[in-house]
Amino acid sequence: MPKIEFELFEKLRKVIPVPLVVHGGTGLKDDVFKKLISMGAAKINISTALKIAYCSTIAKYCAESEKMDPLKLDKAAYEAVKEMAEGHIELFGSKGRA
Repeated sequence: MPKIEFELFEKLRKVIPVPLVVHGGTGLKDDVFKKLISMGAAKINISTALKIAYCSTIAKYCAESEKMDPLKLDKAAYEAVKEMAEGHIELFGSKGRA
């Protein structure tokens, strides 16, 4: 689990006049996300979480399917990534704020 230096983040936020980005957000707890957002984080990267959802869904599909169907495989992976992204969008308070 990454160690978030909230005090440093706050200091940076006060002296840097641009939106701050959190890199490596995958694996952070919901309360950490919420605290960073409340402190001014404008973007949180969760690419690894999306890739894990994609890869694990493909692995599960391949292990459980007797016949490979690329269209069903694509749909399953798409839905898993979509669900992961939608969950984070809601958690981050960005739902409906396109």
